[in-house]
Amino acid sequence: MSRTRETMWVFGMNGLQIAASALAFIRLARELGPTAYGTFSFALAIASFLPLLAGLGADHVLIMQASRAEDALSALLGNAVVLRLATSAVIFIGVLVAATRLDHTAAAVLMLMSASALLTAFAQPLLASYYRVIGRPRFVWAALAVGQILFCVLLYLPQLSVTLLNASWAYLATSIAVVALLVLDVSRRVTLQFDRARLRANMRLGLFFSASQLADLAFQRTDVILLQLLAGAAAVGTYTAGYKFVAILLVIPSTLHVVYLPEFHRIAGTDEPAGSRLSAVFLGMRGVLVEVSAVLLGAVAVNSSRIVDVFLNASYAPAASVIALGSVATFLTFATYPYYMLAEAMGKVGLRLWLRCLATVFTAAAVAALILLGGTTGAAGGVVVGCAFFLGLLHWITRPVNGGVRAFVSDLKPLIPAFLAGLVIMKTQFLFGSGLLGLLWSATAFLALFIAIGNALRVLQLLDLHSLYRMALE
Repeated sequence: MSRTRETMWVFGMNGLQIAASALAFIRLARELGPTAYGTFSFALAIASFLPLLAGLGADHVLIMQASRAEDALSALLGNAVVLRLATSAVIFIGVLVAATRLDHTAAAVLMLMSASALLTAFAQPLLASYYRVIGRPRFVWAALAVGQILFCVLLYLPQLSVTLLNASWAYLATSIAVVALLVLDVSRRVTLQFDRARLRANMRLGLFFSASQLADLAFQRTDVILLQLLAGAAAVGTYTAGYKFVAILLVIPSTLHVVYLPEFHRIAGTDEPAGSRLSAVFLGMRGVLVEVSAVLLGAVAVNSSRIVDVFLNASYAPAASVIALGSVATFLTFATYPYYMLAEAMGKVGLRLWLRCLATVFTAAAVAALILLGGTTGAAGGVVVGCAFFLGLLHWITRPVNGGVRAFVSDLKPLIPAFLAGLVIMKTQFLFGSGLLGLLWSATAFLALFIAIGNALRVLQLLDLHSLYRMALE
């Protein structure tokens, strides 16, 4: 299967996950209310750290090394499985001990969500890394999509009362189903080996990857954690409900990351010293992601109030400003993805880790200060500041290959039609009516204006994804 069709398959499966995830979180937010939904979201945020403490980065070592030498795949995968099994067991024992300090419901939710997170990590990233290296990510992403769909179906069963505990049990059940399906398939394809010498040789690199992932997640969760500490569970529920509407769009750059990170490593391993091919791939991907995110996130931002009215309820009204500011932060995150892959391909994993740590501290300070000034809106504003800061740092460390500031500014031209189209739509919202139909008309009008203005100003590539693949990755 070609890279283009492979990408479309992964994107399609991720699209199913998006749809199922959106329906699931809307159901949870409505049924649980801001406070209980905030408790669920906070437990999920805390549990998501645990898989990154397990595995010690062996899955990332697998991608980097097996992409260049597939004969080592069985040993690299075997080492990764052994490490994750051992460390996950130790971590879950620690969770059980910590849960004894909580009340019954909170302890149960924490244990169930932690077990789900540790199990899911065997599917993604561990077994998903194997499929990515062999160039067959289709099955694993289909399995992940089925798992999310199953979770959604369970939440909408008339026989299931949507409570914190029931939702947590449903989440665990779907995690078990997905992992079992993938283990059965992988066991037919490869015989695992344990290579102690290779494990010792790769330990330092794996720890770098693991620490980098932890820093990434700390950066992504600092807003939720600080909101819980400074504003309480209801603020967390309102904030996470709003941010979900923009965060789900990150499936687009993450899909490209899934398919093309091994390609970045292969290109880096065979490119000429000047890195011209790696630079071409990076610039093409950045340009496409900026354009795609400008049109999609622009449509979301200008319709933030409508989105809350249609999909949530009046108790989530402050989420409209979170959606608008979250759109800006997500746009910056879209642009960050190709820089992230480029830095790794250039062998700057360690430097990237330290910069991520610096950006996390900076973001935490900005988020904490702005929460005190503006609550959930302030938290979203702090994330925007932190994302911009980290993007600037990544641009700095990849400057030999990234085309420079002038090329970056040129890639930002799609923001012009997005801004102008947004102004028009915001001034004419009364024309589109209310409800879901009004939301669809408003979003369609934004898209039409974006394309018309962008073409008139000649600042669009017309979302030419195919040229990216043909240029460098086919």
